[in-house]
This record gives sequence, C-alpha cells and structure tokens, in this order.
Amino acid sequence: MTPTSRRTGLAPATALLQGTVAAAVFGVFTACLALRVFDVPVAAQGILVAAVALFAAVWFCPVVARSAGMQITTMTAWSVLVPLVVGILTAAFSGFPVSRFAAPGTAAVLMIGAASMIITLADRRGWQDTRTRLLLLLAVSATSCLWLGPAAELAAAEPWIATLIVNLNPVSFLATAADYDYLLATWFYQRTAFGSLRYEFWPPAIFVISCLAIMLFSVIYLTVSNRRDVGRTAPDGWRKNT
Repeated sequence: MTPTSRRTGLAPATALLQGTVAAAVFGVFTACLALRVFDVPVAAQGILVAAVALFAAVWFCPVVARSAGMQITTMTAWSVLVPLVVGILTAAFSGFPVSRFAAPGTAAVLMIGAASMIITLADRRGWQDTRTRLLLLLAVSATSCLWLGPAAELAAAEPWIATLIVNLNPVSFLATAADYDYLLATWFYQRTAFGSLRYEFWPPAIFVISCLAIMLFSVIYLTVSNRRDVGRTAPDGWRKNT
C-alpha cells in the first residue's frame, strides 16, 4: 500500500474516508498479526494496537488542498477516526479487551493530531517527503530502548540518561497513559538493560502539553498563512474596500 498523495485534489470527506479505510485495513491486519504471532501481555495489547494505529495514521495521512479551516477540521477528524476504527475492529477480530485500548488510544489521538498537523503545515510550506521523514523518526525513536540500551547501561550512574531515552520514545507516552511499564515485560526485560536500570516515566501532562502545543502552533500558522494567501490573491479594489 502507498500513502495518500501529497495533495489529493479530493473533497475533504472523500479523502478522509479513503484514508481511513486504507489505514484501517493496514492497521487492523498488522495489529491482529502481531497479537497472534507475539506473546503480548493482556495489559500491553492496547498499547500495541495504539502504536500500530499511530504509524498507520502517519503513513496514510491525507492532505487536502482546501482552506485552513477545512484542513484543520479534516486533520482533527482524522486523528480521532483512525485509532477508533483500528481499535474497535482489532478488538472485534482478535478478541483482545477493547477496554485496554481506551487510555493508550486517547494518547494516540493526541500524537496523531500533532503528527497530522505537522504534515499539513509542511505541505503548506512546500516541504517534500515530510510524511516519510516523520515516519522514520517515529520508527527510530520507538526502537530507541533497544539500540540505546547499551549506552544507558554504560551510564547507569546517571539515571537521567536512561530516563531521557525512555521518555523520548513515543511508546512510553502510550504506556504511561495505560499505566503499564512495558520495559519490565518479559520480551523487553530479556532484550534490554532497562530492567536493571533506574528510570522514571515523565508525567503524562508533559506529553499532553507537547502535543497540544504542536497542534496549537500549527493551527495558528495555517490560519495566518491562509489569510495572507487570500490577501495576496484578492483584487486590488476588493482589498481597498475591505
């Protein structure tokens, strides 16, 4: 599957529907496969599904060539629809307790909202391949506890380093929302050094405020940019009368 094109040229509702269907098919298939193949603890199943929904939402995020208000509305609906559909359908097909998805799913909504706003803002600026770069950044940071584990172990005398590595991982936001220390799960405990290190999860408020700040900045930028574009394209006589 390929992501929705940079500018779809479609009506927002159509682009939203097509993107949601594509993200749902990819997300539900991936989540169900992961739940079946891996021995995921019940408490961590919601986190896994939320993480899959996050990556699917970034990859298939549509960008409509419309006014700032319509772009903001579309991205807001997108950030809610994708995790909701992926969570419900995955629970229906795999049988995992959907109640476990509520908290990490809400965290995923905030992260998707921030990511989709970044993609929309980058499109307005004319920046290329932002979606791919953002996806790679998420992938690298989501696996940081694996490849930065040795560095954290070498710096065991400085617990803040392990704390920083853990909390720069987007999965940690999902896990914090679910109140579950995923690094102590058997798979991570056997493959990373964090089970024997001192670290702390940051308060959820830090992640929430960060996502909201990104969304607020994007909304302000898109609104101001849209007004500037309208002013530049308006006829001279119209601008004088207004």
